[in-house]
Amino acid sequence: MMSLKRMTVAMAMAGVATVALANGGFFGAEGERSAIERAHAAYLKDDMPSMSSALREALADPSADQLVRTNAYDLLNRAFREHKGKLTSDWAPPPGVSNLKFAHVRKAKQDGVAYKANFAGHMDAADTLSQVQLVKFPNDVVLDRRAGVGEWESAPEETGGGFYFGLDSEDREAPLADGLYIIRFVLASGLSSEGWFVMSDLTSSATPSVHAPAYGETVTSAQPTITWDDFRSPELSPDERRVMRVNVSRVTDVSPYWAPVWGLSSQGATQTSATVGLEPDADGPESSLANGEYWLSVSFYEQRMFGDLKLRRASRTSRPFRVAIP
Repeated sequence: MMSLKRMTVAMAMAGVATVALANGGFFGAEGERSAIERAHAAYLKDDMPSMSSALREALADPSADQLVRTNAYDLLNRAFREHKGKLTSDWAPPPGVSNLKFAHVRKAKQDGVAYKANFAGHMDAADTLSQVQLVKFPNDVVLDRRAGVGEWESAPEETGGGFYFGLDSEDREAPLADGLYIIRFVLASGLSSEGWFVMSDLTSSATPSVHAPAYGETVTSAQPTITWDDFRSPELSPDERRVMRVNVSRVTDVSPYWAPVWGLSSQGATQTSATVGLEPDADGPESSLANGEYWLSVSFYEQRMFGDLKLRRASRTSRPFRVAIP
């Protein structure tokens, strides 16, 4: 049975948006309810797929005012918290595509802060996907492989076979806006499909502190030690899973002008230091760094699941450094 607290919260949220009084409110006939009303009704029944679909419809309605949109975001975030950061969706990746991830990244730079979008995943073959596009509804293109909006990357997976793919936007001065986002896939066979998600509460307002190497530092060891502070964004919710990732890439003369050489992931993100070549769970082709120019990034991800899609609030600090062994 629905708890009184849950019903009271849901009806109060709908009241803020001034939508529950029309057409009989929550207790009107099903066909008379607005999309936001149907979303609340589904929430009360713990029917998350129906709630999500109704929220999509509400956010796609061009007549929806800001109160309705804010109400939709609040309901979605409450549902995520109540379901431990995992909600079911009404769509699935196309055949041969899996492990989808969307990250909204806040990135600390020497001269300030930038934001970017990244959409990534796994595909069974190098040519599985001929097109990936991300659009903020109705027609604001954020990423588009064919049109060259964002940088496309594909490489063999280090384990398990198949290929990693990623589409990374250029740095932006402002974060992406909350709202409905549409993902469009086209397979090499010509088959097309579509997914979607609601971006809400995925923007970090802080970035991690990295202590070593310092920005532009020259290190004299082929196995430098990297140190940073544990990090939690002010927006972190208790239902979200934390992941930390350290990447070291060699600067090159050809596009994309960098090549990953060493990396480390930590589930739970409690580690605060790592030494190249001495970490048993590290990945990448090298266990020591030759003389040259490198780029370090330390990223923390706070993650929810929407069906098969990981939604990540990402906070990143990046910097150049140099290896010069006497």
